[in-house]
Amino acid sequence: MQFEMPMLLALLLSSCGPSTGPLPVLVLPADTLVLREHIVGPGSERTGSWWARFDGQGCYTEAHNTWLWVTDPFLRRQHDGHLHWNTVTPSEPWFCLTPRQRARLLAAARQVPWEAGVDGADGPVDRWTVNVDGEPRTVVVPTRSAPGSAAPLVVTLEALAGEGVWGQSPEPDIDFGIASLRP
Repeated sequence: MQFEMPMLLALLLSSCGPSTGPLPVLVLPADTLVLREHIVGPGSERTGSWWARFDGQGCYTEAHNTWLWVTDPFLRRQHDGHLHWNTVTPSEPWFCLTPRQRARLLAAARQVPWEAGVDGADGPVDRWTVNVDGEPRTVVVPTRSAPGSAAPLVVTLEALAGEGVWGQSPEPDIDFGIASLRP
């Protein structure tokens, strides 16, 4: 049987799987305790994706994408990291947990079960990966939903955040032109 080019192309595209978008290939940096990847979704606009991680010593680093759009339909279905991330990894952590806080985070990370088979997303998701004793485990949950099996980790992180100022950018001496905001 001989196929014409448009029919062959339609068959190939239909065999590419569901219309959901792929998640980028997981790249777990060395010495990672907890990695949270916020992935904006399967569409072409991926500027809002960001990641945050605690290393084995309890030090926190975060990086956000700059402008990133993937408009080619074929490329939007790919798992390659460069099609999802264009962040630059900061050279220094934003802050480090105390030894007691790190122990609490480690205990919460040990409670996260491993979930398999998640490779696509219908919308924005948070991919949580914990690496305890060299055994990485990943949980993917839709953004702004109940954290599911990542709940012990999320509850602990919320409690730790209540003990200090998180989410404040560490860049010193940035002049936003509003002198009254400076101490």
